[in-house]
Amino acid sequence: MRTLLTLCLLFSAPLLMPSNTVVAASAAHSPGMMVGRVVDANGAPVADARVQIEMTLRSGRTYMLETSTNRRGVFGFDRLPQSRGVVRAAKRGVGRDRERATVLWGKTTRVSLELQ
Repeated sequence: MRTLLTLCLLFSAPLLMPSNTVVAASAAHSPGMMVGRVVDANGAPVADARVQIEMTLRSGRTYMLETSTNRRGVFGFDRLPQSRGVVRAAKRGVGRDRERATVLWGKTTRVSLELQ
């Protein structure tokens, strides 16, 4: 009987906690996103441009990710930790560009790159 009571208390404890505590804790560390657009010197979208991010975490560790733009020149990275770094875009025959960027927890960072 004592074991059953202990198990009931153990599994019901999360249900008895204030709900705003759980929401605040999860919202504080929801991942960030980065979205952007790559255009050429005339302002036309650049499809299939290579986009790389090299970001540094607060701990000093770095990470790199890569993607390509769609036909409208748009790219995106999701589920990013809070970090700072550089976004680079390039396409052979069009040019290259780079911008500094900061990703914050739960926020969307917007980046515009113009290849020259």
